[in-house]
Amino acid sequence: MYKKIQSDKNKKSIFLLIFIFWYNLFEDKIENGSECLKNSLSAKGVMKMKNKILKIISIKTNLKQVGDRLYRGKCPFCGAVQFYVFEGENCFHCFNCGSNGDQADFMHKYNVHYKNAVGDRNVAKKPYNLQKIYKMNYDAANFFYKNLFSKKDTACLDYLINKRKLTVKTICNFRMGYADKNYFSLKEYMLKLGYTIEELLQGSLITVSKNDEIIDFFNNRAVFPFIDLNGNIIGFGGRKLDGDNNFKYLNSKNTPCYSKNNYLFSLNFAMKKICCGETPILCEGNLDVISLHQAGFRTAIASCGTSLTENQAALLKKYSDKVIICYDNDEAGKNAADKAIDILEKAGLETYIVFMSEAKDPDEYIKEFGSQKFYELIKNSTKDPIYFRMSRIADKYDLTDYDAQRCFLKEVTELSLRKNYDPERTIRETFNFI
Repeated sequence: MYKKIQSDKNKKSIFLLIFIFWYNLFEDKIENGSECLKNSLSAKGVMKMKNKILKIISIKTNLKQVGDRLYRGKCPFCGAVQFYVFEGENCFHCFNCGSNGDQADFMHKYNVHYKNAVGDRNVAKKPYNLQKIYKMNYDAANFFYKNLFSKKDTACLDYLINKRKLTVKTICNFRMGYADKNYFSLKEYMLKLGYTIEELLQGSLITVSKNDEIIDFFNNRAVFPFIDLNGNIIGFGGRKLDGDNNFKYLNSKNTPCYSKNNYLFSLNFAMKKICCGETPILCEGNLDVISLHQAGFRTAIASCGTSLTENQAALLKKYSDKVIICYDNDEAGKNAADKAIDILEKAGLETYIVFMSEAKDPDEYIKEFGSQKFYELIKNSTKDPIYFRMSRIADKYDLTDYDAQRCFLKEVTELSLRKNYDPERTIRETFNFI
């Protein structure tokens, strides 16, 4: 009897041990399954459920409400007070350094972990959808183009045809358009097409005004699409219609597909002629380039401003060994040409400069004297950097005066030593001036 009871106890103990073993194993599976489920969720999605964008960004900078669900503060990345948080769109954007995205992008930029949100998982940076940005720019270009030929407002078309003397064919070839006087028209049009505020900010199609309103980036300007060598519209340039020379040209800010430092306006149109051996003509303004193309000078390109960059020079060097600088005939243009010479020569380009004493820029010269005269100017009045720089020094002095001649010779000598010019050539050119 005792043995039977003992046997039953042993069976119960064994059963209990087996039960505990299977229970623990099942519990581990539940925990592991839960962990797998947690891992399968997007860390970014979990974080969005647990945190608001204002709470996340306020860790690094103080934000002040300036509009309906719109906040402004000092940019944590560049320090400029052009940093905005769009609570309704769940995104941020700095109009100085271009940093943008949602709270996950913000955390990634600061290498912030999800320790306080979903564990120790790092945020993966979301890739930019370049094709969508190209499509967005294409839709914006169509909007500007339709505006230009709208009968409601003919100011821009009158400006281009009557004042700038451009033909309709040229306007269409360069896909030019018009950003009208309404500060919200492009934004409203693009939102109706399904684009978000974050995407429009990312593409530099909208901005925030001084009154903290979300407005169109371009307003009351003739607009030129920036087209890359693959035919994609990567950005825009705008030219004021009125006579005010302040901020005459406005270009898109840097975006995922456009960088001013790496782009030459109209290179896509000039490429064919340049590759056939013709020398590129480097201008300042977009309208100078368009005017030259219309006059038959199909190698004209622009640096989209007065400051040429090393990347732009390197890009040009891929397709040509020579370049002719044809900047504006004012002090700013001459200073810009002086700086551009060093950059172009450093890139290995043989550089020449056009002297336009009778006009302020190529566009005005062609209007005044015609394309044949400009061709002769390119042929006969194109000088090398030594002559250009010596002529700038000579302009400062009355070379009929002996003391002025001494000062001129001193500056020329210093220039020759600094730039490592050929001494014999320098002396020969010096006597031409004196």
